[in-house]
Amino acid sequence: MSRGGFISLHEGDMRTISKEDIEQAAINNQLTLSGASPEFIEANAIIFLEYVEYTANSLVVKNGAGEAKSGTLVGTILNLTKAPLRLEGGVILTGAVTLAKLFYIK
Repeated sequence: MSRGGFISLHEGDMRTISKEDIEQAAINNQLTLSGASPEFIEANAIIFLEYVEYTANSLVVKNGAGEAKSGTLVGTILNLTKAPLRLEGGVILTGAVTLAKLFYIK
């Protein structure tokens, strides 16, 4: 939710990050993942998942605590470049991933 030029991480959370912080993270803090159920866990990070190409026709996206943030996705590509999925504390991709692109803010 937007509040005076800042983006709240989630309702009830007093921490905020600016749009500039997000833009800089997208440039400087990019990661790619691949393989069988890849993960990137960073307790104090906010992960923004932008793109996933996967095989085996199923994928489940979880946050760093292992909570599912999607149902089972069917297909081979998840493209979120215009509206990245925000995940707290990391990302766990359950399935066979060819390429996942993400960025993070600590």
